Amino acid sequence: MAFKELKPELMELQTTWGTQIQAAKTPKGTEGAPFPVKVLLEMEQPSTCSNWDVEWLKVLLVVEGPELDCEDPADLPLKVEYPQTDLPSDVRKEMAIMTLEYWREAVAAASDAPRWRLQETLSWVQSNFDKLLRVIPQCVDWYMGEDKNGISQRRYTITPQVEVVIASAPVIKTGKKTDNDSDDSDSGEVLSPEQRAKKEAYEAKLAESERLKKIQEQREEEEYKREIARKKEEAMAARERGEVIAKPNQMSKKELEEKRKSKQGVRTSKTGSKATKYAGEGSAIEKAKAGGGGGGKKKK
Repeated sequence: MAFKELKPELMELQTTWGTQIQAAKTPKGTEGAPFPVKVLLEMEQPSTCSNWDVEWLKVLLVVEGPELDCEDPADLPLKVEYPQTDLPSDVRKEMAIMTLEYWREAVAAASDAPRWRLQETLSWVQSNFDKLLRVIPQCVDWYMGEDKNGISQRRYTITPQVEVVIASAPVIKTGKKTDNDSDDSDSGEVLSPEQRAKKEAYEAKLAESERLKKIQEQREEEEYKREIARKKEEAMAARERGEVIAKPNQMSKKELEEKRKSKQGVRTSKTGSKATKYAGEGSAIEKAKAGGGGGGKKKK
């Protein structure tokens, strides 16, 4: 298939994707020109995938030669790359394999109307944005965050695969060593291949559980800090606008203490003050008055 038959597809891409798309062919005078032809698209995150921290994908489609008439789709001169360094290399590699598989099948299925199916392939990438990012489930992580409107939601991100290092664990004693047994160099005990596999699987499960627990704790702490920072910013913005911010009704410890002290010495019943002596009938003060003592201090 000649380049002139590929050109209309390139123009269609330009119309659909605008400045997000870049196409280039090999210059004249170069062996094999104008092939390979490269198409690079910086695809924005679809609205249906706004819960991902991955805001865009960069996908490169390469047509390495003009041959479309191939019995086996695997022989089609097509290549896919995701030259996006902020994603782990193993994730990008698997994404490229998945996309190339679709592209080859799309081209092979339309043998009656040969086309390079560039538009269909890029549209497939956009529709499968979420599926592509989940190509390696172990690399998908999540945390509780917020959307653009400040509403709490579960958000997803991509992390490199974690290589689990097997640490020491309880030793499984097996008795005598045979030719098929291997040594546990840390403990000097003998483990059969089956027992070693069980041990490693057990330790790997514990390590993964601990890793996920730490990630969750970190996410929750970050979410709490973001919430505090957001409320602080909202309060500062409200003050700048001259809005009156109502204080909560709950008193602080200091206010409660001051209120408690202010009530001391205030009579709340009809009984006399404890500091005042009883002066009624039969009291010591009344008897002193009757005897001429006056009940007061003696004059010198």
